[in-house]
Amino acid sequence: WGKLGVETPKFIVESDATIVAPLIFAGRQRR
Repeated sequence: WGKLGVETPKFIVESDATIVAPLIFAGRQRR
């Protein structure tokens, strides 16, 4: 995430977060 935050524009990170955040949350639950 650190890389994405630095390399990509903020609005892309925010729109991506709405999709990626739940995926990461689900991934953490699996572990």
